[in-house]
Amino acid sequence: MNIFNLSKQPVANVHSIESFSCIDGPGVRYVIFLNGCHLRCKICANPDTWNFQNGYNSTADEITQKIKKVKSYISGITVTGGEPLNSPYFVKDLFTRVHDLGLNTCLDTAGYVSENYMDIVIPYCDYTLFCIKHLDPEKYTFLTGKSQDKSLIFWNKLEENKKMYLIRHIIIPGFSDSEQDIKFLCDTIKQKKYCKGIELLPYHELGVHKWKKMNFEFKMTDFRPPTQDELNNIVEIIKKNGINVIL
Repeated sequence: MNIFNLSKQPVANVHSIESFSCIDGPGVRYVIFLNGCHLRCKICANPDTWNFQNGYNSTADEITQKIKKVKSYISGITVTGGEPLNSPYFVKDLFTRVHDLGLNTCLDTAGYVSENYMDIVIPYCDYTLFCIKHLDPEKYTFLTGKSQDKSLIFWNKLEENKKMYLIRHIIIPGFSDSEQDIKFLCDTIKQKKYCKGIELLPYHELGVHKWKKMNFEFKMTDFRPPTQDELNNIVEIIKKNGINVIL
């Protein structure tokens, strides 16, 4: 069975909703968390969103009715996960309805889906938060359990469609924070036209308790959160490369 053979109906399994967020895109966001992800990131803070049926099913129209109640207080909506691109027809329908309300749309994604799913959603994105995990293919696979290919295809499609996006880079001391890692990322971004900068995501341990609750073995016990000095050094490297950086 093809793992991407999912429903073509504009329905998604919703994990949760956050009505007002200031960290998930430009301005104040209405954030919808969808269930379902094929990646198995070893440091995932929300492993409870991996399962495709771990919440409640909802149509785009039902979510839109909720958004209308807070429309005056938000800049737009962000759909995250899990991996929201696993529910492409839902996201397309929702983004279309939100545009009709005069709000903007943002996709928070790792880009790990089939190409046709990407093609369904990308035209309706005003902004994308793209978590690349790691640019080194071996480290990407170590961290996620999957090949990097789909992620790179998604990145190219954002450029081809002239879509604004922000790269999200996870900072894990000893794994993704070396000067070589950061310079490689900067050099790659310099070749892109529509990337608006890098957002650094410091590794944290806030989701470890979820692994224990779900009886999942959390193996990355040797990882630690970065210090403020380590983060400041990375910020300086990125700034010296002329790239906007958010911490």
